[in-house]
Amino acid sequence: QGFISVVKPLIDAGVLSADALLTYNAVSGYSGGGKKMIEDYEKAGAKASPYMPYGLTLNHKHLAEMKHYAGLSHDVIFQPVVGNYAQGMLGTVPLFLSMLKKKISVAGIHEILAKAYAASTFIEVAPLEAIERSPAIDPQALNNTNRMRLCVFGNEARGQVLLTSIYDNLGKGASGAAVQNLNLMIGAGESLGVPEYRRRARGEPLVLGPLGLGLVRALRIGGHGALGGLDLGRGRVRGLELVDLLLERLLAGLERSRQALEARICGG
Repeated sequence: QGFISVVKPLIDAGVLSADALLTYNAVSGYSGGGKKMIEDYEKAGAKASPYMPYGLTLNHKHLAEMKHYAGLSHDVIFQPVVGNYAQGMLGTVPLFLSMLKKKISVAGIHEILAKAYAASTFIEVAPLEAIERSPAIDPQALNNTNRMRLCVFGNEARGQVLLTSIYDNLGKGASGAAVQNLNLMIGAGESLGVPEYRRRARGEPLVLGPLGLGLVRALRIGGHGALGGLDLGRGRVRGLELVDLLLERLLAGLERSRQALEARICGG
């Protein structure tokens, strides 16, 4: 997701070619390495490697989706690493300005990303700053959220740029994205059920899309009398009614599953 989030807007803007040969360097908590790696790290404890590259056969399972959803013609070289901590991810795509289709500055690249995510609920683009280091550039900075922070760093004189993404590999990279995608599928607000976003106030309308309306109508046909009084003429359900409750219970179940996974990973 981090790779796609910084690359696709540049391709869509006509700045980066779909034929570009790219690399993606990313470090995550050991939960990002799968079940076997989680077991190995938990067993090793303090003796576990603080920095372990993997995927060294260059055949990572996420390559196909990275290529497809970024809009690339070639696979990226993906070099993943895990650290001796449970969760949190930081990925970087390095670019030479000379490889771009149009002459553009570091600030111009930052502007493209800022415009692409200006209305985003969960993705933010950090201000462009010339800094050597920052405690905010931390793979664990956004743990337990569904947020993603994108940063642009560059050196005009050298013609080089780093595009960085920070997010929780168990949140925005997994369970948070699952809830967000479910919301999009049923036509609900994408932040519904995401822990750091508020519940709707009682009486605030829930706007349903075609799939959500289809579910309600199917329940009606099935004889669920509690749905009989709902006004579906414009896809708006008034109040905290049964459909809203069903959705919230489903999303709450997903959140409990996420918390149980985190507890197991962290030994809790």
